[in-house]
Parts: sequence; structure tokens; C-alpha cells
Amino acid sequence: MALFLLWAWPGAPRAGAAGPENDPLSEALKSVDYLSRFMDEGGTDLDIAMIRGLLDFLRKDAAPLSGKELEGRHRSTGIYFQFEIDAPMEQVINYLHHHEIPRNLIMPSSIRLRAKKPGRTVLQAWRELKESKRPYVVLHGEEYEENTPDLTTGGYNGYSNQHTVILLNHEGRRYLLSVARQKEPSSVGRKGVVIGEDHDWNYFYSTEEGLTRNGLGWVNSTIYDSFSVNVLHQVDDSGHLRTRQNMFVWKRAGWSGLNMVQAHHIESGCVRYAQGVKSVLESPRLPAPEELVAMSREAAALSEEELRLRLASYARRLERIAAEDPVLSRREFQAVIQNGRFLESMSKNELVALLLKENLKIRLGKPSLLAGSGGLLLSRRSGHGT
Repeated sequence: MALFLLWAWPGAPRAGAAGPENDPLSEALKSVDYLSRFMDEGGTDLDIAMIRGLLDFLRKDAAPLSGKELEGRHRSTGIYFQFEIDAPMEQVINYLHHHEIPRNLIMPSSIRLRAKKPGRTVLQAWRELKESKRPYVVLHGEEYEENTPDLTTGGYNGYSNQHTVILLNHEGRRYLLSVARQKEPSSVGRKGVVIGEDHDWNYFYSTEEGLTRNGLGWVNSTIYDSFSVNVLHQVDDSGHLRTRQNMFVWKRAGWSGLNMVQAHHIESGCVRYAQGVKSVLESPRLPAPEELVAMSREAAALSEEELRLRLASYARRLERIAAEDPVLSRREFQAVIQNGRFLESMSKNELVALLLKENLKIRLGKPSLLAGSGGLLLSRRSGHGT
């Protein structure tokens, strides 16, 4: 999972790190260490006893610990974070882990692009686990991600992750454990812009290396390392089904070899991620999974020329906004925004991701820069998936 970083600045406060006094959390972290080794070794035989500390921790409402700084790993800064999605777990997985629904559609404020190598799908394995008496299913793979622009610096990066998903059926409960580690340092950050309010999901991506923030245009920012364990499981209070996500996240990023990340910056990224996911999955106007699949297929089938034609109205709206925007009105951005020139430099995957995001915004009733109907995919339908 991509988590958006807010870069650290000198003098920023640090939360207290988790230590031996945090007994339940410390036991959970031993399980996290085991899962790290399990992924590195490409394991297939899961020792459930080794993750019992994590499972015990998950059964409790650890919300008071959310935002807690964790002991560093490999010179990286870490935190624990928890939030809930007001939807049953089955529904969440049908969207979040559907192999034909781009993850950037479900995580619009955190991920611009995600590409996964072909292999057995999480959704297939989840259904197999549900229909069988197997205690767990293990999937290993790799994925490429590109994040959205940082709220403070405007920088965005691309990176590849080693990824392991464990689907677990234990003591009458089902869990989805996702373990991810960055394989190598990310690409050097490029200049991006958050347009307006972040909850509108309007972003601009330039191809120029550096950071957008004044005085930092020269900075070659890099995400050096990241590691996370995320767990989805269902909670039920008086028949009201919700999905809880427990997150253990470590990151090391900055420039000139320095780690500029502090705990509260990772927490801000987690909050941003949670708000984006919740606004999609909790929307009463969220299209059914099969409609998002059909939209994705339709967009992917278009040629680059057709995609640019569909996005022409988007480019015109962006040009008008950019003329007044304090950042986009800079000469360096105007040179590529005027006359929609930025569309020519975008790859097909980037064009598809942009068109799909704007179509989803329209279906969710959010303001979109895709004026008119020329860029709409399929007919406008509504209805919540199950």
C-alpha cells in the first residue's frame, strides 16, 4: 500500500516509541517480525502460533494506540495506525482486492498508478478460503506503485514492492494480512501539484525532477525504504458489520542520504489514505464492482489518441484553473499546461488512470474537471456492490 509522506522539518515533535511496557503491542510486533521473515523466505507453510500475538492484538480495539510511534527498523521511522470502513469485509475485499479494478480507483488520494505482475488473484483465493476448510492461503508477488503529490512538497515517486498476502481462517474469523517491502530505492521525486483541496483528488504531474515547494526545486528526493503489515478483519457491534484495518508502517525517505521522515508525517499519510478509501467505499453512490470492471476494460481498450480526445475537456478546464492557481500559474507549469500539451507526454497507463478517476468522481457525485459528456465511460448508473 502506498502511503503518502509529509516531509519532516527540523524541530518537529516526535511521539514516544513503543517499548517493552506496551505488552500487547510488543507481542504484535514479534508477529510482524515473523511475517517479514516469512515473506523474505517466500514461505508457504505459515506457523499460526508465530502470529498469535498479532491476532490477540487485533481482537482488541486498539484505537487509543493509533498514531503510536514504533521502534525503528533498518533506520526507518514507524507508526501503528487503525481505522474502520463502514462496510462489511466481503464488500471491501470485492473492491479493494479485485484484480480488474485498479487500486488507484479505490485509493485516489494516495496512489496514481499501480501495476501488479500476473498471478493468482486475491479475490480467487478469498473465495476458495470461504468455501473450503483450509486454515490459510498464501500469495507472493510484486507490484509497481506511483504515489500522488505530497501535500507539503508536491513531490511524487515510483517504486516496486515485494508483496505477500495471507488469507487466514482462524477460530471462526477471517483475516487478510498484507505484507509489503520496497525492493529498492524509488525513482527520484518529480514535481507535482495538489490542486485545491486534497479531498477533490485533483493532481497535476510534471515530468521534471525536484520538489514543487519554493526553494526545494533542486532536491532529489527519494523513498529509500518502506515496510508495512496491514490487516483487514471484520468487527460486529449488534449486527452492524464494519471492516477494521490495522496498519504497521515504517518509512525512510528524504535526500542526500538523510531520513527526513518523522512519525507524525507517516500518521498524516495514513489519515489521508484512510479518508480517501472511506470516501469511496462508504459512498452510497459507489458503482457495483462489475461496473467498475466494465469501465476499466472500456478505458483500457481505447487508443492513446482516443484517450486524449476524451480528456480534451479536462485539459481545457485545467488550463483555466491553472491561470489563477498560485502554483500552476508558474512558468514551468504553464509551458506544459497550455493547449493541453501535458497530455502528449502521458503514457497510456497514465491516461487511462486519469480518465477512470474522473469518471469515478462523476459517479460518486464529486466535482470533476471532465466537463461535458465526451469523456464518460458507459452509461451513468448507480448501485452499491455486494
